Amino acid sequence: MQARNRLVATAAAVAATVVVTGCGTSTGSEAGSAAAGGGGGEGYPCDADEVTIGGLWAQSGPQAAYGEWFANGTEMAVEDVNAEGGIGGQTQIRLQVEDTRALPEPAVVAFQGMVADGIQYVLSSFSSQTLALAPIAANEEVVLVNGGAQSDALGEQGPFLFNTIPLLRNESAALAEKLYEDGVRSAAIIYTSDDGGEAARENFEAAFTELGGEIAGVESAEFGGTDFRSQLTKLRSTDPEVLLLGAFGQDSNNIISQVREIGWDVPLANTSWVAIPAVLENPAAEGLRLTTIPFEPSEEFQQEYQEKYGEAPESAFIGNYYDGVTIFAEAFQHVCDSGAETVSGAALADAIREIGTFDSVYGSELTFEEGTASRPIDLAVIEGGAVRPVG
Repeated sequence: MQARNRLVATAAAVAATVVVTGCGTSTGSEAGSAAAGGGGGEGYPCDADEVTIGGLWAQSGPQAAYGEWFANGTEMAVEDVNAEGGIGGQTQIRLQVEDTRALPEPAVVAFQGMVADGIQYVLSSFSSQTLALAPIAANEEVVLVNGGAQSDALGEQGPFLFNTIPLLRNESAALAEKLYEDGVRSAAIIYTSDDGGEAARENFEAAFTELGGEIAGVESAEFGGTDFRSQLTKLRSTDPEVLLLGAFGQDSNNIISQVREIGWDVPLANTSWVAIPAVLENPAAEGLRLTTIPFEPSEEFQQEYQEKYGEAPESAFIGNYYDGVTIFAEAFQHVCDSGAETVSGAALADAIREIGTFDSVYGSELTFEEGTASRPIDLAVIEGGAVRPVG
């Protein structure tokens, strides 16, 4: 299946255009509604010259490193679709981004503004944020696509939320199994008190104890906190064979540093969300075991990304958000090809379910199973500032 060939017509290439507005920047209500296709949930006209999709992620704060990946994948996909003539050789995609700082409250405000402007398709991120948006999306019949959050609760949010990333339970189970196979029989857990951290703790604890492992101790910590030494000192006294970090972003990096600062040489483990640049550059992370979602884009994609952003596309998050845009383009065309004159959020959601399997920039296919992507999971270790696969 050649999805990109289906979503865009074979037309003379035009200059790629991405319009990004940030938090605190306004395009004006009339301009926003026109680009979106009209407010009040009317939908995008099939003959529109331009339609707007939304992006909600952290552009500031401790989780901004993820937001950069999310933005890069999304913007590059928008440019690629637009450069090939747009959807159906006619309709350009415009991207409107708002900074949520990975927090639910600003995300809800930004999302409600997008809904008021008639935007029917929004890319989201982070578990607490996306879980806050999901019931609003269902009520307003706006498609919400998540490529960066993994709380298991995201698989139970109804027909308007689609996850282009596997949920955390799959990675936690794979990590627990690998550690147990390697002879680890006791583990301690430190986790942050957000939805993702809670899910990481629950999933690893369930999988590891089911295998026969023992949880020596568990400590919770504030999401976005800076000092984890008290919790780490308590866990150190339990003498586990490995410390599982139920945290991501700067939280995970701070925990990793402080484990070594208190003189604790315990082996560390986490899931794929830990592998941000700050962690890879942290000498204290050497030897950390983690899960990975294999991301093997084409050489053409890698070269384009390198030229655009000055670095290799090493994170699977990039692919999740690139896929989110091409899924929109294919679903939009699917609805219009059915004879519809407008494309509503409900029609887009139905189209995604009807199509089911999409070509993915990963170099494979993406199949939604009850709204969540099925992707393979591998095991790796951080060595020399890089993620190295292990058998």
